Amino acid sequence: MPCRYHIDADQKLLYYFCYGHSTSAELLETAIESRRDPLCSANMLILIDLLLVSELDYDMPELIKETIAENQNRQSRGDVLEYTAIVTDSPYAEMMETTIRLIESDLPINLNFSLSLKSAILWLGLQEYEGEILAIPALLKI
Repeated sequence: MPCRYHIDADQKLLYYFCYGHSTSAELLETAIESRRDPLCSANMLILIDLLLVSELDYDMPELIKETIAENQNRQSRGDVLEYTAIVTDSPYAEMMETTIRLIESDLPINLNFSLSLKSAILWLGLQEYEGEILAIPALLKI
């Protein structure tokens, strides 16, 4: 599967790494798998790295719709929503972020699109762990 995850419990970081031909269904399947991992806990910071995706087959409206529904469910249970940074060099990233920002007040989501891992790490407030986080993709590659 071209989506993998890594959990660093000390940093409270859940890192998703997708590569090659990647689909939203594969990312969702990986997310479900990661939530079952004993190292996964509530209120983790999430970083989704799409930089090595050669072909992106994501139904973003459906993915965002599912995320919103799940987050509304979680909020109703009193859960705090995670901060999620998506790293992509897709030309659509800026448009997607602008669209989300325009309707963000109604969305139960803490989301940022970044063009680099370094800017995502900074947005998540994990700059002191930058070296360790930048090494994660090498650990997750086939």
